[in-house]
Amino acid sequence: ADGAEPARTALFLTPPESSRGHPCYEHVAPRDLLQQIIETAGLKLHPRSRALDGGAAAGLASLRHAGDLLAGGEVRHVLIAGVDSLVNPHDIGRLLAANRLMNDDNPKGFVPGEGAAAVCLTQRAGKAGRGCTILATGSATETDTAATDRFSQGRAMLAALKEAAGGGEPEVDFVLSNVNGERYAFWEATLAHARFYRTRRERLPTVYPAMTVGDIGAAGAALSLVIARDAFETGYAPGKIAMAEIASESGLRSAAILRGESGG
Repeated sequence: ADGAEPARTALFLTPPESSRGHPCYEHVAPRDLLQQIIETAGLKLHPRSRALDGGAAAGLASLRHAGDLLAGGEVRHVLIAGVDSLVNPHDIGRLLAANRLMNDDNPKGFVPGEGAAAVCLTQRAGKAGRGCTILATGSATETDTAATDRFSQGRAMLAALKEAAGGGEPEVDFVLSNVNGERYAFWEATLAHARFYRTRRERLPTVYPAMTVGDIGAAGAALSLVIARDAFETGYAPGKIAMAEIASESGLRSAAILRGESGG
């Protein structure tokens, strides 16, 4: 948030879901985590700051609320941030017991990771410049999650994609996804894609950050936004319109359509 005025800046943070029993909550209650982070950072942020207990997809869903705050003039900037670690004994044990991690006996599992990411949002600048504009978002809740005995049919992700894109599906040039390599996640994404991306394309480039950093849980949405912004600003994005598709462990599914802005 370099250059932003803290008192006019709101933080929307997605930490590990409280239902996971993450070790970060051993010494601080979930309701107190946000304030502890703000105090540790030494910032006096706007009182509309929030911690969102819904995993990575909650971070993407918060973009709509961020837009409302910015449009209403309550804040000048909104920080969308996520932080998580699946590399801890509790999560490793839970995921091993469910046979969800990649290993010699399960090539269709995923690799756990840890990380943090943040982006700073503001209202669209009056002058031309390279960057990324968030056009619309959508969210829905999936009942058939990886924690159940049923495979997802992609219905919630499909609903989120339709809400975000409206009739703009033909304009999407590439996708950013937090799919992590697990069979369940690819199954869901494949079904949702087949039902949503109906326009004939030679290819649909898809960015999977987890291929490089592993699954970083609740930080996945913020990381996707960072990647989109960098791709548009530096000019290596494979198109002008991107769709971010983010799924949470808890069942929340969110999508956001993004447009790259060319410099003047």
